[in-house]
Formats: sequence, C-alpha cells, structure tokens
Amino acid sequence: MANAQNRYFEILMDQVREVQYPSVEILDRIERTLESRDQLEEYMGILFERVESCQYPSKQLLDRLERLSPLV
Repeated sequence: MANAQNRYFEILMDQVREVQYPSVEILDRIERTLESRDQLEEYMGILFERVESCQYPSKQLLDRLERLSPLV
C-alpha cells in the first residue's frame, strides 16, 4: 500500500508545483499524508520556493514552514 500513498502524495505535490498560491485543502492533505523525511523535505522545498519567490510571502506558508522546520 506504500506505493498508493506515494502516488497520492506525488499527485498532490504536482498540484502544488503548478500554482503560485496552493490551496489550504491541498496543503493540509499533503501534511496528513507525509510518511518520510524525504517527503517532508520535498514538501518544505516547495514551500520555501513559494516564500522566496514573492516580495510579500503568505503568512500561511510562513506558519507552515515554522511549524514543520523542527521536524527536519
């Protein structure tokens, strides 16, 4: 079943990669499905890219990064 989880995770991540401002629902779903350090690092990498790419980053993304950073 791990393959199904990985596939689901990648589908969600692809949706986040395609948009500048990912939806709260998709981000919440990703965070609920995180199963490995690699997935966490990949997810946080995308969040960091979003924050770094704009002059006024989303408070929500900053909050997520702050909350997840100790887990890495």
